[in-house]
Amino acid sequence: MTDKPEVFDITPLLWCTLAVIGWVGMACCQRFVLPYSIRRLAYGPRLCIAFAFWFFALEAFSQWTETASHWPHWLIALSAAIASEAVLFCYQSEVPGGTSSRRVSPIPTLLPLLRVAMIGLLAGLLLEPVLTHEEEHEEEHSVAIMVDVSDSMNLSSKSKAEPGDSRSQAAHRLLVGDSTKANGLLERLARDYDVRLYEMGASAREVDRAQFLTKTSAELLHQSGDSRWTETTDFADALRQVRGDIPAAKLSGVLMISDGRDHSSTDLQRQCRPLGGRGIPVNSIVIGSQEPPRDAQITSVQAPSQIYHGDSVSLTASLKADRFQGETATVRLFDGDAMIEEKLIPISSEHHRDSVTFQHQPKEPGIHEYRVELAELPNEESAANNQFLKPVWVSQDRIRVLLIDERPRWEFRYLRNLFAGRDQTVFLQAVLLQADRLAGVPAPPTMRASAQRAFDDCEANALPIDESEWFKFDVIILGDVSPRGLGDKGIQALERFVKDRGGALVVVAGPNQMPHAYRNTPLADVLPVLMNRPAVATARSPDPSFHFSPTQEGVAHAALQRWATAAEPSFPELTWRHPDCEAKAGARVLAYASRNRETPNDAQLDVNEQRRRALMLWHRFGTGKVMQLNFDETWRLRYGIGDRLHHEFWGQIIRWSVTDRLSAGTDLVRLGTDRTLYKSGEVISVQARLLNADRSPVLDAPVQTKIVFENEVTRTIDLIPDPKNLGMLHGEIRDLTEPGKYKIELSGDVVDKLLALEATGTQTVGLAIGVEATAENLERLDVVADDTVPKQIADWTGGTVADLANVDTVLSNLGPKSTFARERWTVTLWNRWPVIGLFLGGLSLEWILRKRTGRI
Repeated sequence: MTDKPEVFDITPLLWCTLAVIGWVGMACCQRFVLPYSIRRLAYGPRLCIAFAFWFFALEAFSQWTETASHWPHWLIALSAAIASEAVLFCYQSEVPGGTSSRRVSPIPTLLPLLRVAMIGLLAGLLLEPVLTHEEEHEEEHSVAIMVDVSDSMNLSSKSKAEPGDSRSQAAHRLLVGDSTKANGLLERLARDYDVRLYEMGASAREVDRAQFLTKTSAELLHQSGDSRWTETTDFADALRQVRGDIPAAKLSGVLMISDGRDHSSTDLQRQCRPLGGRGIPVNSIVIGSQEPPRDAQITSVQAPSQIYHGDSVSLTASLKADRFQGETATVRLFDGDAMIEEKLIPISSEHHRDSVTFQHQPKEPGIHEYRVELAELPNEESAANNQFLKPVWVSQDRIRVLLIDERPRWEFRYLRNLFAGRDQTVFLQAVLLQADRLAGVPAPPTMRASAQRAFDDCEANALPIDESEWFKFDVIILGDVSPRGLGDKGIQALERFVKDRGGALVVVAGPNQMPHAYRNTPLADVLPVLMNRPAVATARSPDPSFHFSPTQEGVAHAALQRWATAAEPSFPELTWRHPDCEAKAGARVLAYASRNRETPNDAQLDVNEQRRRALMLWHRFGTGKVMQLNFDETWRLRYGIGDRLHHEFWGQIIRWSVTDRLSAGTDLVRLGTDRTLYKSGEVISVQARLLNADRSPVLDAPVQTKIVFENEVTRTIDLIPDPKNLGMLHGEIRDLTEPGKYKIELSGDVVDKLLALEATGTQTVGLAIGVEATAENLERLDVVADDTVPKQIADWTGGTVADLANVDTVLSNLGPKSTFARERWTVTLWNRWPVIGLFLGGLSLEWILRKRTGRI
């Protein structure tokens, strides 16, 4: 684009005028002076003079306005000169009709001039002229004030002015000032800047200034409440939020009012570097004493979340004591209200840190609410942090898994070793129907699988003795076993185990028997696959190699959580899958065999092809569920690299298999949760199943769940039918943040009626769950103000750090109050309808005049 010059140069206009005079002189000379025989020679000089006229005219026009054309001026001028001389030549050669009138008409002279004017307009349009407008205005800059409202700000500020104030109250007084005059920091900054006020905790959130100004002292002292948002201070995320809200060009500085305690989860320097590069200082006012208070505290308790009945639990409590040298701390362990043990800890330094370990063997299974308590020391400022709760689940109910295979193939061996030694939450019975034997060695005695055997006695060579023994297991993993090996009773027991008992069956396909040998057995209805191909003795893989690829549903399924979200595929290339395992209607495919590694977003196979190539799928059968793996190489996850991946994969399958297990209730009314222990704030999934006397599910009666804490009902939630599981009711409990022991109870008229039908005498159905703290509250551990991090931020950004007595040094270090900004608007002229209309209007007028004078 050609810019308009600041000073208009008159030289092109003078040359343009001289060119007009020269052209007129040459035309008169050609017509009146030169002989007729040589008049045509004058067209050459006329064309040169016309070129000069158009060139300097375009140069003068370019000084008046900006142009966006990339065409050279000389080319446009030469085209205009040739066109104008051609027009004049044609009009000069025309002999107008109707010449009998002696009155001289101006139209013959006007017509060529009109057409030449259109040529000039077209030449101007070819320059693509634009009009620009500039406007300068003052822009007010912003200052972001971030006020720390984390839990540590509720501690005493210990300032000389107001020694009883909390840090939050001191910060509020600093910003608001006295009620009688506008001397607060907010008012002082608002005179010169646009003030943006933020509260700072786990991040930053903007607050209304008027609302902040009206807060009372009581509201400031308890503003954090139980919010998890105030359990940490994240300077990095707070600065990231401010940078996203306020453009850097309008930000004159950031003012942080805090005790200086930072627990950023990301790189703080990464957020400060761009501010320092733009000259935006981050200043800090540190509130609070940098001397530790006279305080003792239980900072944490380490203990396993779950043990098994008969084992002992070890609890290690960490404590700290400041300014109590020479005293003796008394630490007690409680199980509920019963004191278990007491230990004395001598405090040997001014800043004492120590730990104490307790051992206890609980007598009863269930949730034990352990509490470690530190007796209050003389003149201790606060005893609110002198105890710590730690719920521990004492379980006597392991997941009972029955593993059955006919031959000791790799899959069986690795699964047996995994559950027999690696996973203590699983009670395993491993049945190998045809074990390898050495010649001359007598066959071992028959050892039937049973849920009554010792935990470490898992080897068996015969199936459970009767149906009742089958029903004592929670999950059955069935390998490459022949129908003859199971027998008719075994097949019938498996069918009823899934259909009536509600157990989970996991089938691992094999080349010899599973599942094609069960085509004409009752187990064919239980399995989630169709078997359409002709019967074969040995199933051969249709692909020499393939990859394990999750489907869209598999990505979100509990059995594939780690595998669907892993950054790199964890399954190696596989070499065998069953050729006849198309998914039944209603079965849900979680993974399929792909020729290349695929994710659900770049899957090359459509849904129907994925169902035909299913590797991992499941469906519901009766009250239970059946999962089938159409390959037998999960052992490759462990081969040569340890058992972590193998354990994760099968661990998720086992946990998914028992998610519907309802652990509490009667035959008609059952209740369960997805876990027994939860972290503070985790979602608790509640499931219930209600059956009428005829065993049909209750579908439309209102059912609620009551949450009881410390013998009081804290809330009630409604259970709604689960659309994916007929007969099951589902609900979610959210925001249970207080650590401790809770009881979940079913309520509703239909519950009372069903319990009255049974002769068990049960009046309520409930179960206990435990909620433990997510982590140590760092805001309550770091109670001393610290200016180390604010000074680092100041070094990175050119800021400064001050206390309440030196606030003015911070204010003087802010950036400019405002800047002048220039805005420019550009309007194109060459493509506007009025200009195009003027061009077309000129041509139309020329045509009309020619028509009236008989030249057309």
